[in-house]
Amino acid sequence: MAVAKSLLYYSANTYLSHYINTTFYNDQHFVWCSPVFDPTRLEAQDPRRRIPKSSSPLSIYKTYQDDVASGDLHSDAIKRNRLGLKSGAAHKLKEDIIDGDEYQMINDIVDAALITDFAPLIYLIPESMVANKIKRVSVSAQANPLSTEYMVENLLKGEFEILVF
Repeated sequence: MAVAKSLLYYSANTYLSHYINTTFYNDQHFVWCSPVFDPTRLEAQDPRRRIPKSSSPLSIYKTYQDDVASGDLHSDAIKRNRLGLKSGAAHKLKEDIIDGDEYQMINDIVDAALITDFAPLIYLIPESMVANKIKRVSVSAQANPLSTEYMVENLLKGEFEILVF
């Protein structure tokens, strides 16, 4: 079965992640994305159906939505997002994109963030806007070796739309 080229990529993110990228990183966003929103809706033979829940934009969105709605202070997804945001800040500090004061401020914001700050967002990313910079994720970094996953390291403000539902 030949898989058609994707016209859109989808990425699930948190409001806090968007805020930090917008405020501190000159509106540059690092995103993992998928060529399908809900892999479970695909035909059984479609190779993209192998995208697991942990990489499915719909599943990720629902996880954050449920954890925020229930006020889950032990949410694994939110813990991972906090760690990822801190790791990203360390990376940006090392690259001289932010200074030490901004690094500390980001860490303070992440530590003080409320559960509601992890409300989910979906980024709709037109393939035509990122064709020259979207990268296939290595098999070793994918959630499943048969998955179809991508990343954009420097997604800019005008290259995506935000969807909240």
